[in-house]
Amino acid sequence: MFSRTLAILFAGVLLVLWHDASASQVQNTPPAAAPPSAKQPAPNPSAPPPVTPTTRPVDSRAPVSALKVRWEAGKLSLDAEGAPLWEVLQVVSRQAGIVVTGSQGLRDPVYAHFTGVELRPALQGLLSRLDYAIIAGGGGLAVPRGMRVVIFKGSLDSETAMMLAKASKVAAAENSEPQEAKLKAIHEANKAGDRDTLRKYLQDADPVVQSAAFDALALQDKDAAISGILASVRSGTDTMTRLQSLQLLDQSGVADESTMVSALHDVLRDSDPSLSAYAIQSLAGRGSADALDALTDGLHSDDASIRLMVVESVAQTKAGIPLLHEAVSDPDEAVSNAATTLLKQIEAAARPNEIQ
Repeated sequence: MFSRTLAILFAGVLLVLWHDASASQVQNTPPAAAPPSAKQPAPNPSAPPPVTPTTRPVDSRAPVSALKVRWEAGKLSLDAEGAPLWEVLQVVSRQAGIVVTGSQGLRDPVYAHFTGVELRPALQGLLSRLDYAIIAGGGGLAVPRGMRVVIFKGSLDSETAMMLAKASKVAAAENSEPQEAKLKAIHEANKAGDRDTLRKYLQDADPVVQSAAFDALALQDKDAAISGILASVRSGTDTMTRLQSLQLLDQSGVADESTMVSALHDVLRDSDPSLSAYAIQSLAGRGSADALDALTDGLHSDDASIRLMVVESVAQTKAGIPLLHEAVSDPDEAVSNAATTLLKQIEAAARPNEIQ
């Protein structure tokens, strides 16, 4: 069930948070009335803040789905009326600046309404019925930058869990130099104009170290910083570091639009689904003509999973509607069905006052 890619992806996992379905505060299916209870359980102080799902019946005249997401001051607000889970996660990841992989094909409708919730408990609620891992970024779980959310399409067996734990220990052993020492070396190299040392730390698996090296080198030589981080994306052997490098470049704003779109286009058809998923989501969020051209190229991929990711990602953009129309005739049934369903949802949302 789990490929070689999965094992590589989780090397260096800083923290894995497994869900407890009973602690869920978000419903991914339409809410039903709970039976009366004579005694309510005592609140759990460690549980995430309550995320209240909708309790009103779905109006048959309403659009098939509605979704509003707001990321502000480090807090997430969400209004979802039947939006598929993959769509909710896609928009949340784009606004909060995190990476979510494995969400393709998660079509369970989300009915939830909450305001100003910390990202971690919000994600725990949304993913409560799934097996997943939240991998902290450089600032820990409280800071989104560098955070990754990985969704498993099935339960982890004991053999795979042991494999992931072993991979984490091996990565830690290979990266034994303390973070403080690395950051000091970067600081000294920055003062001395030592670009070779800064380039060295551009390849570091620690997102804090890599980001510090990238920022320092970009101040001295922006082109060298960009080419160095792109080298990590294209030729790196560790999936997590490659993905981390791509995200760093994307979110730093150092590269111009043309360079960034070109870099995303390069990995759009990457053999590792985590990189291709990130590239597709980022391109869809840009909405530029060049980004749309890159997504069109992805829609012509021989890999049906790439085409499906493109279809699901462009559904949120008006510019992507022509791609949905093209995908309706896709030879793969999953792709064509997804495009047809999404087009119907878009058409229904455009006619909110018509009885469906």
